[in-house]
Amino acid sequence: MLALRRLAPATLRSLHTSAPAAKKAKAAAIEDDFDGDDLFDDAQVEAATGGRAARRAALSASILGRTSVRVGDLRKVVQLSDSVEDLQQLGSVLKSWRAQGRKVTDQTAVELVGRCIRFGQQDLAREYALHRVQYGVPELPAHVFNKIAPVKGEAKAKKEEAAAAPEATEA
Repeated sequence: MLALRRLAPATLRSLHTSAPAAKKAKAAAIEDDFDGDDLFDDAQVEAATGGRAARRAALSASILGRTSVRVGDLRKVVQLSDSVEDLQQLGSVLKSWRAQGRKVTDQTAVELVGRCIRFGQQDLAREYALHRVQYGVPELPAHVFNKIAPVKGEAKAKKEEAAAAPEATEA
């Protein structure tokens, strides 16, 4: 019993004093390994964007192949859409999602419309939002729908252009 009392304080003391020393040694090793020039390397940036495209392709394939089991996969595909072509391909992904009997969440619908607007594709956003049976996009909140709704003057100008176009071809 006496031997245990003598070992306990020494063991505790050595554990207590070695922890800060270990932290200092670990911090020194990390600082030695860091090279500030590699922080924003072009190859790393390209690999990160390539990773987004690969992730989007994998998630789209899982939805189209009906192997996706997570509700958030569709939203992630919308978030990873970084080009107009990606947005146009979302139509087939939305149709497949709808065919599986799944519902598009309200937040995913808002993100989809916002992404289309960001890339200047209001017509595409309008198509997704108005063809609910085909794409399964729920009814949008008024403040979001107003962003994609055609302006009355714009629709009138398009009708006038369409009416003037046949006259110009006849003359």
